[in-house]
Amino acid sequence: MLTKRIIPCLDVTLDEAGGTVVKG
Repeated sequence: MLTKRIIPCLDVTLDEAGGTVVKG
């Protein structure tokens, strides 16, 4: 299950493993 959170000027995808992937 992927949770997507929008933070100032960043699109960050948090995976179920607790890792963070910054897109763009």
